Amino acid sequence: MVSRGIQPSERTQLELARAFAHNGNVDEVKSRLGDRNDLQALNSYIQAYCEKGDVSRAVEAFRFLLKRHEPNERTYGYMIAAHARDGDAGGAELAYKELMEKELKPYLSIFMDMVHVRHKAGDVIGLLAIYGSALKVGLGTRRLLIPIKAALKDLGRP
Repeated sequence: MVSRGIQPSERTQLELARAFAHNGNVDEVKSRLGDRNDLQALNSYIQAYCEKGDVSRAVEAFRFLLKRHEPNERTYGYMIAAHARDGDAGGAELAYKELMEKELKPYLSIFMDMVHVRHKAGDVIGLLAIYGSALKVGLGTRRLLIPIKAALKDLGRP
C-alpha cells in the first residue's frame, strides 16, 4: 500500500497490529501503533506480550491500561491466558475474579484457561464452579465439559 503512495488508515494499522500481536511480534505491533494508548491498542500490546511469553511486560502494559481505561473482557482474557501459561494460578484467579465482579461477559477461551489453572492446582470444586459460571452465561458447552471431565478424572474424581 505504502509503495503505491496509499497510507493505511488507523483501523487498518490496528488490524495489522492485532495480526502481529497474535504471533507475539511486539516490534511490529509497536511499529504499527506507535504511541497510541487507546484501549484497543493497549490490548494489542498485552496480547503480543502474552503470546511472546513475556508475562511481566504484559502485566506492565495492563497496569498502564488501568490508569487510562476501563479494561474489557479481552483485556482480562489476555491476562488470564498469560498467567495460565506462566503457571501463575494466583494471577489468573485474580484476573478472573475481577472479570466476574465487573459483570463482563467472558468468552469460552477464558473458561478453558481457567480449567487449565484449576486442574493444575488440583481444585475439583473450582472446576465445577467454572462450569457453573459458564452455564450462567450460556457457554456451558460440550467443548468446555470435555476438558473438565478429563481434569476431574485425572484428579481421581469420576
